[in-house]
Amino acid sequence: NNALEILEVLKFPKIEFYSDQIEMNNGKAIFLGGMSFHGIDLEKKIIAQVTDQKNNLLVKGEFMLTLSDFQVPLPSFMLRKMEDEILIICELYFQKLE
Repeated sequence: NNALEILEVLKFPKIEFYSDQIEMNNGKAIFLGGMSFHGIDLEKKIIAQVTDQKNNLLVKGEFMLTLSDFQVPLPSFMLRKMEDEILIICELYFQKLE
């Protein structure tokens, strides 16, 4: 319930990832870049599956994010701390314009 408060979303409303190092290998894209979250910047490697369908391109991936790396305090519920790692799932759709 208090995730918005713990993540300080009014102060840090975005998770941003920038990459200018992209490798393609057997239908997979490997992105090496910087992630900005909760006011902290860290290097991150993200691997995604790339599917080409007619005039569309789908880039789909998932990665783990360690909250303590970004100095996010871990809340507790009924005296049990929340897990430090969370799974981020992303899907990007691109449509070719003609």
